Amino acid sequence: MCERDNPSGAELVFCYVPVPDPQTGQKLVEAALSLKLAACGNLLGPMTSYYEWQGEAKAEQEWLLILKSTRFQQASLMELIEKTHPYSCPCISCFPVKANAAFTEWVQGQTSL
Repeated sequence: MCERDNPSGAELVFCYVPVPDPQTGQKLVEAALSLKLAACGNLLGPMTSYYEWQGEAKAEQEWLLILKSTRFQQASLMELIEKTHPYSCPCISCFPVKANAAFTEWVQGQTSL
């Protein structure tokens, strides 16, 4: 049975990263997993993103990559994404997450060197 609270004190983060196509999402999650910067990732989509870029209104199809990691690995994970993401200005938004103890411990174990 999973506990509701996280007694270990580990702080999980979920990183929200829009990507232009599934191949980019797969490349990013595989790199993050191989470096133990994330425990897992979800690739959702397609979705339509609306924004203004250099004075021009845009509507583009994107996919959403959600990477699950720890606060300890967050800076390194963000750096990896910035270096390998094809956008010149990618959105990399990480949010603290409270999760059950079993999941939290699993994420910690997957992201420990």
